[in-house]
Amino acid sequence: MANAIFESGRFYAGNAIFDTELSANAKLVYLYLVKCADCFGKSWPAHKTIADSCSLSVTSVKSALQELKDAKKLTVSFRYREQGGKSSNLYMIMDLSKEKNFAASPLIFTKAISSKAKLIYFYLCRCAGKEGTCFPAHKTTAMKCSLGFSTVRKAIKELIDCAIIAVKTQFRKDNGQTSNLYTLIKMAVEKVSSGCNVVGKKTAKKIQKKSSKKEKRRNKGLYFWLKNHVSFFRAGSIENIKQGGCYNASMKELNPN
Repeated sequence: MANAIFESGRFYAGNAIFDTELSANAKLVYLYLVKCADCFGKSWPAHKTIADSCSLSVTSVKSALQELKDAKKLTVSFRYREQGGKSSNLYMIMDLSKEKNFAASPLIFTKAISSKAKLIYFYLCRCAGKEGTCFPAHKTTAMKCSLGFSTVRKAIKELIDCAIIAVKTQFRKDNGQTSNLYTLIKMAVEKVSSGCNVVGKKTAKKIQKKSSKKEKRRNKGLYFWLKNHVSFFRAGSIENIKQGGCYNASMKELNPN
C-alpha cells in the first residue's frame, strides 16, 4: 500500500513531543501548530480553526495552549488589526528542529475522526519506517500518547474503519500473538461528504444547507422573472423549461393546463 508520509504535501514534526508528559490534547494542538508554522516556527491560526482541525472544543484548545506555554513549548503574542480590534494570537514554537523528525500527512486534520485517533495516527507515523509500517504495542502507544489502553484500541479501530491505516495480526514462532503490524494508507483529497471524508459532519451539513438555500433562492428568482415575462413566451415554453431541469412546483400556476 502507498504510504502517506511520502506525499508531496507532508510536513515534519519532532519525535520529542511524544516523550513529554503533556496531555493528549496538548500534543495534538502542538502538532497542528507545527503543521501551520513557517520556517521560523511562527503561526497564527484562530482558536476556532485549531478546534475544528483537531476535533476539540475551543475551551480544550485554550487549555492545551496554556499547557504548552507553561511547558515552554511555545510563546504566545497578541496581535491587533489596524482598526484596533484584536486578531488571532501569534504562536512561536520554541524547539522547532530539523533533527530527529518524522513526516506525516496534513490531511489527517481534515478527517472527521476523534482527536485521539488523529494523535495516534501521528504516533504511528513517528514509529513507521520507509515502508510506512510499524508495530508498537497498545501499552506503548497509550503511554506515548497520554491515553488510556481502551481509548487506544477504540481510536485504532476508528482509523481502520476510515481506511487511514491497515492492520495485520502477527504471531510468534510459538503461535503466541504479538503486537499488530500497522500500515499507513495514503490519504487523498475527497469531495465534501460525511463520515470519514475531508470535512467534518457539521461542516458538511453547513455546506449542504447553504447550497440548498442558494438553490431555493435561484428557483424563486426564476419563478418571478418568468411570471413577469410570461407574455413573451410561446405556448409550450414552460414544458421546455421543465425538460431542461429549471422547473419547480411553484411554476405550475403559469401553465394551469
